[in-house]
Amino acid sequence: MATLRASISLNSADVLSSPLALTTVSNILCDTGSLTRAKILGVAPGTLANARVVYKANDKTEVAILFIRNLSTEKEKYMYLHEDQEETFAKIPGGSFALIPVEPTKTIYIYGTETDQVAEYGVFGLDSSAVALS
Repeated sequence: MATLRASISLNSADVLSSPLALTTVSNILCDTGSLTRAKILGVAPGTLANARVVYKANDKTEVAILFIRNLSTEKEKYMYLHEDQEETFAKIPGGSFALIPVEPTKTIYIYGTETDQVAEYGVFGLDSSAVALS
């Protein structure tokens, strides 16, 4: 069994009335993972026809940890995440990233402000041998 160590720090001298310095670390049990860099296929919110799958339902047996980064250099070129037929749950501006624990029974899709935007994404967790990603 492997461990994925995720850490994040939030620091600012002037966002609050006093300095902000938060750091957290999480050790996540996993036995598999992947990292992919791919172009965004679709731009239509709420439709799955041209959306790219970044996580396939039931690929992981427990929580699935999704890392996603918008490689666009322009902030206004957003990437949107949604699950199955549900509403968008994340809007990632160009140059930003997210680390999201996702419900393993839902398929997660991504679409963008424009086609051909490039996303980098990875999924980590305990693999289910019953699901073929093909």
